[in-house]
Amino acid sequence: MAMVEKNNWKKTRKYFEETGVKFVRVLWCDNANIIRGKAVHVGMLAHYFEHGMGISLGQQGIPVMYDAVVPETDLGPVGEIRLVPDWSSLKPSRESPQ
Repeated sequence: MAMVEKNNWKKTRKYFEETGVKFVRVLWCDNANIIRGKAVHVGMLAHYFEHGMGISLGQQGIPVMYDAVVPETDLGPVGEIRLVPDWSSLKPSRESPQ
């Protein structure tokens, strides 16, 4: 069951406070079909809730078998892509003590 309905930040913040959640892990699948993640402290989540979070432009050009940006992509460390999570899919982790 999803915890967030219609991007309601107040309800979500209240849930985090009641359950003692301190970090939210955001996962995405990149262009190389690799699941990547970013942990966000709940204190910063209000901004990300509305505007999404940033990753380096070059992260979209990292292949599966090599830990560097493919030169032919013309992607580099300068620039940012905004990831806007589907907050309706927010669920507590199985490892969470709650």
